[in-house]
Amino acid sequence: MDGSFGKNCIERCGSNCISCNAITGVCEIGCSTGWEGTFCEQKCPENTYGVGCNESCGNCTNKEQCHHVNGNCPFGCDTGVYGMKCDQECPHGRYGINCGQTCPSYCKGCNRFSGVCEFGCQSGWRGTLCEDIGRYYNVY
Repeated sequence: MDGSFGKNCIERCGSNCISCNAITGVCEIGCSTGWEGTFCEQKCPENTYGVGCNESCGNCTNKEQCHHVNGNCPFGCDTGVYGMKCDQECPHGRYGINCGQTCPSYCKGCNRFSGVCEFGCQSGWRGTLCEDIGRYYNVY
């Protein structure tokens, strides 16, 4: 009987086992996505997911484990990345947690983690976030 093993096939194969040995119950063909072990009884180890646990998790918030089957980050992303799997870098002009912050207006390009203007400020502005007016006035 498929899905069973042992004497008189009264034992059930592991629920995450694709197909098990009729005598021992060992999962010989492999495990369902997100599972591993001799009997497919263990979730993928930390920072891995997917078929054979061969995929690496993205950058989930607070270093949380991603979902062992699909790799999604259940509590969102760490700074500098976005997407369901937190594996995409912030697009130009965005930074922070889940890329939820907009880079300063007068910035020539900001750091995707901190928002600091890495390539300087537009003319007339200064500061790490290009927040200060950099005009100098002559006093007569």
